[in-house]
Amino acid sequence: MARQITISQVSPHRPSRRRAGFTLIELMIVAAVIIVLAGITLAVGISAKHGAGIRKTKETLQALDGIMKDYLAAGNPEPVASPPAPVNNPDQTVWVQALRTSPDLANKLAGFTTKMTNNGYLTILDAFGNAIGYVPSKSTGNTVTTPGYFQSAGPDGLFGDSNGHNGADDIFSMDPQ
Repeated sequence: MARQITISQVSPHRPSRRRAGFTLIELMIVAAVIIVLAGITLAVGISAKHGAGIRKTKETLQALDGIMKDYLAAGNPEPVASPPAPVNNPDQTVWVQALRTSPDLANKLAGFTTKMTNNGYLTILDAFGNAIGYVPSKSTGNTVTTPGYFQSAGPDGLFGDSNGHNGADDIFSMDPQ
């Protein structure tokens, strides 16, 4: 038996269909949000790595400063490159060889990251893989006006700037005057 439908039972509107899936716009919005979050995360990670490298380099420079003070307190002469290195390119090898002459200090140097140069000299590296330089003290007569200090080229790997001054990202064991 066939069922009869009356007019009052027919809906004047189309029956609604349930959508399956997402629209293209919704997918694009989700992708954009994910890209923005990934960019923020990457920027924070790079900044944290950069800051950690600077902190590690400062700790290394201060430790080397203490080793140099022990070396000088033992009556050894301050190691100076010949000819003296300019401020924007401090000596990176002579001071290491001098400190290695003392067995006690050589043992202290053993904990640092090192590299042999092309001419066979040992250098000590900062957290960015650059050789650390030593700027000897400056004296007027018998008075030391500026004590010697250690210098890292910093993240850019370049000592100083084009004018022969200390670079903005260079890192020091003390405040150079």
